[in-house]
Amino acid sequence: MKTFHDASMEWMTIHEMEISGSTAFGYYQTLRHINDHFHGMAIDDITKNNIQEYIIELHNRQLKAETIINYYKICNMVFKYVIVNEIMEGRKNPCDGVILPKNDKNVVNPFSEKEMEIVLQVQCRPWLYAGELIAYRTGMRKGEIFALQKKDINFNAGFINVQRTQSVNKAGKVILKEPKTKSSRRRISGDKVLMKFLWELVQKTTSEFLFPNGDTFFVPWNISTTFSGICEKAGVPRRTFHDLRHTHASVLFAHNVHPKVVQERLGHASIKTTLDTYSHLIPGMQDAAVNVFNGIA
Repeated sequence: MKTFHDASMEWMTIHEMEISGSTAFGYYQTLRHINDHFHGMAIDDITKNNIQEYIIELHNRQLKAETIINYYKICNMVFKYVIVNEIMEGRKNPCDGVILPKNDKNVVNPFSEKEMEIVLQVQCRPWLYAGELIAYRTGMRKGEIFALQKKDINFNAGFINVQRTQSVNKAGKVILKEPKTKSSRRRISGDKVLMKFLWELVQKTTSEFLFPNGDTFFVPWNISTTFSGICEKAGVPRRTFHDLRHTHASVLFAHNVHPKVVQERLGHASIKTTLDTYSHLIPGMQDAAVNVFNGIA
């Protein structure tokens, strides 16, 4: 009888042919934790109660709901694989009916404009300050920012071409690759403050990269910890670096920028994603609805 570990590795060997290297790396990392929990257990012996107990354990460890759900999804895919391939015969999927924590993935927590003024005044490493400023004023993702090259910036027309991002391959090495979707490959117009800052940044290096590390690009490995420290020094609630992207969107909505423009700047594939994530930040939506009916006799 196969163990869960053997079955999961067999499934992953096949599944990784249809996913990106960065996704495969993430799956292997997650499977390592799952296999630690089910160490040595036969795949046929794992019950719904075992899966539910695992979910409860993850919840008690205070993992984010999104993380727990991702662990569950991988378990579910492994069991679907063994059932379809008759490795586990005569059994229902033990993941069926398991209760999961509520996922608040779309709840965002942006900085206020006042908080951003304070955050940007905190002295820090040049690469971090540059990343903060670019993320705040463009809504770019971390991987997109630290993959920027000089040729991506058109100073005459005042825009940034987002053409690549940092990603992780199956072996865990950071590489540069094209963004996953067509919408992520986009042109972002820059304001005067941003373009002046980028021009000064370009002048400081002979490298093709805006964030060089010798002959190659810089990888901000410790950005989460470092940025958390910046928030603490600024005296504002801790947020993630990714929340700077949410802040860009919230500032635009607060100043009545059309959602379609926000979608394009963020590189969302669909305006539905933009509205689902930020509709509660768009001022006056409820007032506008009421005004429609106030005008109806």
